[in-house]
Amino acid sequence: MAKPKTVSEFACAYLKHIKANKSAGTLKTYTKYLKPFLDRFQDRKFSKLEPSEIEEYFDDIKFKSDGSEKAPDTVRLLIVSFERLQQWSLDNKLLKARIVAPIPKPKGRKRERLPNKEERDLITQAASPAFRLVYRALRQSGCRPNELARATISDLKLVDGERMIVLTDHKTARKTGEARKIPVGTKLGQLIDQSIGDRTEGPLFLTPQKRVWSASSLSKAFYRIRKKLKLPDDMVLYLTRHEHATQIYSKTKDIHATARALGHSSIQTTQRYVKDNLKELKTNQDFVE
Repeated sequence: MAKPKTVSEFACAYLKHIKANKSAGTLKTYTKYLKPFLDRFQDRKFSKLEPSEIEEYFDDIKFKSDGSEKAPDTVRLLIVSFERLQQWSLDNKLLKARIVAPIPKPKGRKRERLPNKEERDLITQAASPAFRLVYRALRQSGCRPNELARATISDLKLVDGERMIVLTDHKTARKTGEARKIPVGTKLGQLIDQSIGDRTEGPLFLTPQKRVWSASSLSKAFYRIRKKLKLPDDMVLYLTRHEHATQIYSKTKDIHATARALGHSSIQTTQRYVKDNLKELKTNQDFVE
């Protein structure tokens, strides 16, 4: 293969590498977040870009077309995608030197607050029956939205006599070398059975239009409900996973069990999901003589 020269050729080669070595979800993410960079510089020689041009690009993409700021997580992913492309090019000796020094990344949004029961009830009441089912299943299972969106009827298996959702393609598959096994308890099983009905194939959960959910369409559906109800902007769909972690840990006091429930390979990650129970902290303090 000829050595890439233009930004477009570098990006194409890098995405080909991602496709061969990472999950489909990772490929989709990098394709999406490299697109603005490609749109601006596609026919330019990558090695000839000036640091000032890159810095100006990152200043510009912090804002939406209406002038409002993009979410910190979005800006972070745009920066990370570029930096991974640059580092891959260096590692493979396609670039002789860095084009630009590391770009400062905004801190991700802290998800310190969980929805209360009143807010959860409002969400489920305002949701379509199809979204209500998958929203409840996300809370019950602790799944990542993209996991439950792509889970199919054929992923339902018996493992040691227990019903489970078994996903071979998931976020930590390459790190752990293991399938993601999501237990199907009584409550989650009821939601799945209600969603499937008499179907024998296809996704576990369908949109109101009987189509396949994606992480993006789930998030957008939640966003529309949140706006309609005028709920706080920091309330995002991914908090279902934080709710699950907090409740599991509250009942078990076992961080390793909580990590397994979330499919985490590190308890350090899990600790960021578990929210403090202030009443419990107060009670624990009173144990001291």
